[in-house]
Amino acid sequence: MVLTESTRAAVAAYFAGVVERALRRRIELEPWDLEQEKSDRPIDFALVPEEVWKASKFERSYTTSRGSAWEEIAVLIAADTFGHAERNSRYVGELHQEQLAQIQRILNELDSRARAPDWDEELASVLEAETGDLVQVTVVADVHVWDDHGRREFFEVKAPRPNSDQTKVSKEKMLKLSTMLGRTCAYYALPYNPYGTRAAYAHSPPGRWFDMRADEVVLMGNEFWDHLGGSGTLAEVFEILEAVGAPLRDRIRRDYLGLD
Repeated sequence: MVLTESTRAAVAAYFAGVVERALRRRIELEPWDLEQEKSDRPIDFALVPEEVWKASKFERSYTTSRGSAWEEIAVLIAADTFGHAERNSRYVGELHQEQLAQIQRILNELDSRARAPDWDEELASVLEAETGDLVQVTVVADVHVWDDHGRREFFEVKAPRPNSDQTKVSKEKMLKLSTMLGRTCAYYALPYNPYGTRAAYAHSPPGRWFDMRADEVVLMGNEFWDHLGGSGTLAEVFEILEAVGAPLRDRIRRDYLGLD
């Protein structure tokens, strides 16, 4: 077992809470009203079975309740292994004017495809640009973890198929953070990889900003969770999900969908 009992309990409680909130909304606060739904969407109900729309309504409530689940779980795990972790963390530091200009040049060249992404080369060029006045810079990272011995890391946690604009913003933040700390300390993290392996990753938009197969700052699936919690962390998270989900799935079928 990789995770401590307290962390396993916290992860289980978080996911159980997600589903409990969705159930409460759909059963107690805003119960299904078939006649009202038909009145609001007569064409849809004439063509598609009621069960589809009822399930869809639960799905929307569940998704809203879930929020940024992967970030929340990352913080729970990292707080145990690093000692400290938080979401939407604001970090303030200083960069030289030329370093900011170099970051913008890199982004412009990547956007126009005038250069290929190469994290090590890009960061080195920004670190070398130590000219001009110092400027205070604030960066808000998705997840920030640190220990009591000076180790500090940041993670931009994105859906497995992120769009180009999201990735550009993450790349800029990562370059600023790593330059302020003078080393690679920020990572682009995909909590799971629907393509199975890094070599097979085929979603093209983030490839404009990162070499998705070679950049070591890109962490996919197990790479991300092993980095935070140790080898086997993601598998253990899914074990917890299955254990928590079994009785909840039965409740959704019985109490909301009305299935035996």
